[in-house]
Amino acid sequence: IKGSPSGRLVLCLKERETEMELLIENNVLLGFEKYTMWKEDEYIHVVVPDTVTEIAPRAFDGCERIVGVTIPGSVKSIGEKAFFCCRNLREIVMEEGVETIGDRAFEMGFFGDSLTLPNSIRSIGERAFYDTGLDVLHLPEGVETIGRSAFCKCNYLTSLHIPGSIKTLPERAFADCTQLEEVSFSEGVQYVGER
Repeated sequence: IKGSPSGRLVLCLKERETEMELLIENNVLLGFEKYTMWKEDEYIHVVVPDTVTEIAPRAFDGCERIVGVTIPGSVKSIGEKAFFCCRNLREIVMEEGVETIGDRAFEMGFFGDSLTLPNSIRSIGERAFYDTGLDVLHLPEGVETIGRSAFCKCNYLTSLHIPGSIKTLPERAFADCTQLEEVSFSEGVQYVGER
């Protein structure tokens, strides 16, 4: 897979090349070009060009063809529902520089095993990873806010460490994580909401 600043992706699938166009306006990634035609067995890893500073709300909402995404540090924010319901998404590579993950950004849309967020992350929106397949999560020191129900229903998550940079853990942030057995807190956490 090769990405270019123009937004063109070249995908190598089963010994053939398919070109996909990403729609980018004013450094905001809006999604695929409107009439992207998919072949039946076509699944892709999106490499966001490093000219992009924001991924728009609903950019890839419901796109079941995406199996992976690489988000460069030039991207400061990932919009609301940007990868909502991307049910085949198995890999997220988020580089240093990304600061904000919007509400419901990956809700029901990430089914990989682990996720390491960059140290630059400051805010994780409401329901950002609701009902995903996470079993390993690394919250870096520096995250300041986590939205309500951000990791609710992550049924494979078994342990978790909350960094001290998070002063308030809202209600239901990790509710209904049925396998969650161990939670530790760094000094600095002042309030933990119900469930």
